[in-house]
Amino acid sequence: MRLFAAVPLDETLRKAAAEYQDLLREAGVTGNFTPKENLHITLAFIGEYDDPARVFAALHSVKFKPFTVRLDGTGRFPNLLWVGAAPRGKLEALARDVRDALAAGNIPFDRKPFRAHVTIARKTRNDAKAPSLNPGNAEMTVDRIVLMQSRLDRAGAVYTPVGIVPAAAEEET
Repeated sequence: MRLFAAVPLDETLRKAAAEYQDLLREAGVTGNFTPKENLHITLAFIGEYDDPARVFAALHSVKFKPFTVRLDGTGRFPNLLWVGAAPRGKLEALARDVRDALAAGNIPFDRKPFRAHVTIARKTRNDAKAPSLNPGNAEMTVDRIVLMQSRLDRAGAVYTPVGIVPAAAEEET
């Protein structure tokens, strides 16, 4: 089973990211655009692992309070375009806690440095024409971590939630 831990985008941020994808297409950028329903922030890529219950148990040890994120900036890795997510510090802390929990559970994961981003398109061409991102005031609350299964088929990647770890309840004052 191919697994990863992620923060899926809510409808508001999915819409803002999809609108940016439309601007890229209008600018002549081509490639494999991420389907709107697959847009997410990967906290840890686990890869092939046959014990999702063990991963889910490790993720349950991660304690965090809800926080707000927004889309912020754009960039590229060698073969893909991405939109950044902010505040980076809170996302980095959450990713670190997720990775620490996986390591404590002896669950292997990709140890590349975390960068808070949403993959917009892969195998792009003409991306030098990419316009700037203007996400407006779109933001969402990160209130859960989702363990996702990634399955590849002819149409591309299909992501299926395996389990959800909610944020800790806000304390009343």
